[in-house]
Amino acid sequence: MDVRRMVSFAYQQPEAGFLLGGGVSSHWALTYGISGELHAVVDGYDLTVNPGELVLCPPERFSMLYAQEGQAPTYLSAAFEAETDVLLPLAGKVLPAEELTPVFSLMVTEAQRPQSSFALMEHLLSAAALMLARQAAGLSVPQSAPRPQHGENTIIRRAQQYISAHLQEKLSVTLVANHIDVSPSYMTALFHKHLGISPGEYIRRAKLQESKLLIQEGALNFTEIAAALEYSTVHHFSRQFKEHFGITPTQYAKGVATKGV
Repeated sequence: MDVRRMVSFAYQQPEAGFLLGGGVSSHWALTYGISGELHAVVDGYDLTVNPGELVLCPPERFSMLYAQEGQAPTYLSAAFEAETDVLLPLAGKVLPAEELTPVFSLMVTEAQRPQSSFALMEHLLSAAALMLARQAAGLSVPQSAPRPQHGENTIIRRAQQYISAHLQEKLSVTLVANHIDVSPSYMTALFHKHLGISPGEYIRRAKLQESKLLIQEGALNFTEIAAALEYSTVHHFSRQFKEHFGITPTQYAKGVATKGV
């Protein structure tokens, strides 16, 4: 397993019930669970990542991460370029990786140094990849759950992609379902079956996550953010924000400003 270049590496501690809007990357993505229950969606397949497990997502494939309400998992994420012919058989599977914990711990320690060595972290990632390839030899790798039918997978992926691309528009379950040519009831059943939430809840959480990004950018005030995300009023937006994140948009903005100082 040849890691040619590491693009990014991060230790993630998101808030409970987070949802990172899905997208397509030109690089490989590795997600390693540290604590709690993390969900990684790869091309519409919902994979549960527990501590000591990881998931690989290949380039040009839709993926996203989320946690169930009340859950606040921590995890590592890395983006890199690699030899795809070797990695493809491992893509989209939950891989046992507890023996890689010491390697990832060294990467976190190095990343936190004032003058960290990106080259050293890249070398450690290559070592982890080699260990993973040896462990998975023969492809006798357990998967988190049976694969759903291809058609169901495609429907979920198309719905997620449409929602991610239209977060700053008025969205509804009926509108999304019509766009991907399925009935609202069928799409709702698939979201419950494979993601454990309704498409309406998925849209709500995706918009709230988008609002945090807009607050971080600082170009719009709260009224403008509420309008951009098609909330009925700024008060409705603020109420939903506090219910989901536990703090008001104002408190969150102050926290962002403090971190930026």
